[in-house]
Amino acid sequence: MDPISALVAIIAAGATSALKETAGQAVKDAYAGVKALLIPRLKSFAELDAEPAKEENRQKVVEEIKSTAANDDQEILDRIGQLQAALQARPAADLAKAGVSIEDLKAAGDILIKNVKYGRYFHVQGLNSATGKIDIGGLEGDNSSKK
Repeated sequence: MDPISALVAIIAAGATSALKETAGQAVKDAYAGVKALLIPRLKSFAELDAEPAKEENRQKVVEEIKSTAANDDQEILDRIGQLQAALQARPAADLAKAGVSIEDLKAAGDILIKNVKYGRYFHVQGLNSATGKIDIGGLEGDNSSKK
């Protein structure tokens, strides 16, 4: 995943989380800060905000960021960093309900996925390592949500 796509993935995760009633105030505030900066700068952002799970919307934002050099704006990068920190600080109980999905990951070196705790599912598809080494281990599922 290229750096701009990674930034957009963080934004989309923030948008998805902020829409949920269970989102913490820190996530909502951090996403509002990112949104306030990007709405006036990126035409495609409104679509991502409305439907953050739609890959087409994410890709439009990636392309627009590339064409406008918004990824060089330190204020935007700082706000996205704050959003990422807020998402990572979510209570473990909330994260335990979530699943993990890793798709279409291409790496110039080895791919190591280790010691991952997940909730409902762990999905991996389309990994491509230039060295050929893909190592996945130490996965820990949360069985408490199963009945």
